[in-house]
Amino acid sequence: MLRLIPAILVAGLAVTPTFAADPPAKAGPATPAMNSTQAINHYIGRRVRESGHQEAREKATDLEFHRRVFLDLVGRIPTAAEVLAFEGDKATDKRAKLVRRLLYGRERMKRAKKSHSSPSASR
Repeated sequence: MLRLIPAILVAGLAVTPTFAADPPAKAGPATPAMNSTQAINHYIGRRVRESGHQEAREKATDLEFHRRVFLDLVGRIPTAAEVLAFEGDKATDKRAKLVRRLLYGRERMKRAKKSHSSPSASR
């Protein structure tokens, strides 16, 4: 599942979590021309439509995405310097790079370690 998170976040999709008891969605096959992100988006979109939920009406702006990813992955809002650096990045894959950096960075590892070692984590 962790390998799916970056693709879902980069796509800017709004998804409703499902539970193990939910029957699996019967998505049609992804086409060979799809890359992995497109294939994931295809299956998620189909599952969202079949469940009666609506997909996000529009993709999050870069700055909305930046803030959400920071909050979700490292539990804080980005600094002004981090916002300016992201805003100034003209790469087409800057969202994917940000997710990889945060997902596999030290700050996330420290946060995960702290949450697993706290007494409240075992409740």
